Amino acid sequence: MVANNKGVVHLFIYSFVVILFMLEAKKHIMRSYFMTRLVLLFMLMNVLSGNAFAQAPELGHGVVNIKGSIIEAPCTIGGVDQEQTIEFSTMTTGELLENGRGQMRNFNIHLLNCTLASLQPWEHDWSQFEVTFDGEHDDSLFGITGASGIGFEIRDREGNVARPGVPLPRARLQPGNQILNYTLQLIGDHHQLTAGHYHTAVRFKVDYF
Repeated sequence: MVANNKGVVHLFIYSFVVILFMLEAKKHIMRSYFMTRLVLLFMLMNVLSGNAFAQAPELGHGVVNIKGSIIEAPCTIGGVDQEQTIEFSTMTTGELLENGRGQMRNFNIHLLNCTLASLQPWEHDWSQFEVTFDGEHDDSLFGITGASGIGFEIRDREGNVARPGVPLPRARLQPGNQILNYTLQLIGDHHQLTAGHYHTAVRFKVDYF
């Protein structure tokens, strides 16, 4: 009788443990199912929000392209000197025929903020410069358009005559600011002289050494 009672008790305890295990397993399954549903929900919300952002129109955007260049030069040419206009007063053909030369005008080129030390340690310092004028040729003179029989002559401060495309003699470069002085004069070119409104353009460049 006692042995039977013990068997019933053991069976009851075993059944109870099994029921508890099944209940706990069910909780884990439900929890896992809930977490899976929650993760899927968050993933779906993330995808939807990403699509909405990607499909939103882009307003107020733009691009600024920037280009430029930096060259090594010891000086800067004055801004007003880079494009100058020199005007001559009216002359008669008689004056030009009698004198062979016309009016003279002065003009300058300013070299600003000159630094003699080179930025490259293996390069020598700057010490000299040369200026080259170029434009329409009229033999050794600078030619013009609109009249004939005359051209222009350019001289530096030392009296050296500039030939189109040929550098003037080198000069010493000074630190700081430096003014280069030149004269411009009408010269007869030994061709037939005709009257008219004339104009020309003369380019110049400065090379450093």
